Amino acid sequence: MNARKFKTQFELFVKFSPGAIAMVDNEMRYIMVNDGWYKAYGIEGMDIIGKSHYEILPQILEMPEWLELHRKVLSGEKVSRDYDSFKRGDEIIYLDRRLEPWYNSDGSIGGMIMFTEVKSEEDIKQRRLKEHDNVLRTLLNEMEDGFAHAKIVRDESGKPIDWQYLNVGKGLEKYVPVPPQTLVGKKVSDAIPGAIEADPKWLEIFNEVATTGKSKEIEEYSAVLNRWFRMNIYSPAKDEFATIFRDTTVKNEAQLKMKSLNQLFEDVSKVASIGTWEVDIKTQECYWSEMVYQIHEEDPSKKILVEEGINYFHKDWRETVENAVNNAIENKEPYDLELKLITAKGREIWTRAIGKPVFEDGKLMKLQGLFQDIDRRKRDELEIKRVKEKLEDIVEKRTKKLRTTNDELEAFSYSVSHDLRTPLRAINGYAEALMDDFSKEMNKDAQQYLKRISANSRKMGSLIDDLLEFSRLNRKKCEL
Repeated sequence: MNARKFKTQFELFVKFSPGAIAMVDNEMRYIMVNDGWYKAYGIEGMDIIGKSHYEILPQILEMPEWLELHRKVLSGEKVSRDYDSFKRGDEIIYLDRRLEPWYNSDGSIGGMIMFTEVKSEEDIKQRRLKEHDNVLRTLLNEMEDGFAHAKIVRDESGKPIDWQYLNVGKGLEKYVPVPPQTLVGKKVSDAIPGAIEADPKWLEIFNEVATTGKSKEIEEYSAVLNRWFRMNIYSPAKDEFATIFRDTTVKNEAQLKMKSLNQLFEDVSKVASIGTWEVDIKTQECYWSEMVYQIHEEDPSKKILVEEGINYFHKDWRETVENAVNNAIENKEPYDLELKLITAKGREIWTRAIGKPVFEDGKLMKLQGLFQDIDRRKRDELEIKRVKEKLEDIVEKRTKKLRTTNDELEAFSYSVSHDLRTPLRAINGYAEALMDDFSKEMNKDAQQYLKRISANSRKMGSLIDDLLEFSRLNRKKCEL
């Protein structure tokens, strides 16, 4: 086949091929186009042969992706793209495109052939539905929450007797005893026998939502699943319902623990008479817990301002409180004070006030702390202190008296010992003199008597010395 005949046949192929076809050289100038090309791009009646593709469709110059594809094809690549958007006049159209290079006889790239198909509105609709379905399916398979879409099944009288699954998510596996995908298209009574009978309230709830269109949110504990879950139910269409299951076990267990801790704190607060308080720096309003109101014997519905709160304190302590509060604000220092308070009923009690400043981004926002009734403890402490001081006074007086008595005893002992020592020395001296001078003239009994007199006088002297030493020791103990 000669070149002229081939060219003629190719031109006929291009002209009568379905869709839109254009052949351009390597400078993107049109060589051949078919009628579909004019129609596809809205350029009917224009003379485009020999003109640049970008001159006829200048909007492409603002479409970097298209320009890059052209560059690749003119470098020898083949490119296919589906559902590319293109602005045609005032509307956006969608195109399937296939671009291929064509070659000169010497093997060099002569340009490209562009095959284009404009998608119909129905094609676009189906494409979007498919994309949405894919997105939905991906979402349902990725989301941890359980999802189910179903329709109510009724008997001849219209009474709801079952529901049929239309779509489900993978996350539903935590809430049903069968693989979720096996539910699609089945009635729950067939897929999970006995499910409706086990808990008939769910059919009533699903039917109510599917009939009225009013959404519901239910949160409860399932003994079968051994977990808490929250179910949001809504109706996408009449007689249909969709549910989203969310496992709330962790949250509810945390709430239960927090509730238990709060109750424990309340119990401890009551036993220890401790309450919490807070002051909003901006509004100057005080927020008191129930226990703080009880300590003040004040009406819990009464709003308290800072100045009013300070005025409850005994006049002798107000300046102390004001200084502590100002120091907390200015120097960011907490305080812990024991103060006298005058309650709303006029009772004077001891309290403990603990406070600290709270800053956000370097700005003082509030003061908060604890308030405790310490009246009984404080009064016991003061009574113990009073008794202790009294006892110390008594002990001091008695010690002083005892010291005086000891001094008198020592003086008496000294006097007695001195008065006794003189005659004892005389007795002992005379006895020794008799022994020295007249021992030869005395019989043995007389000598023995004199010896006894000397020994007992010495013993008496030793006793007197011991008495003096004992009185000195007692005096030292008293001084210690």
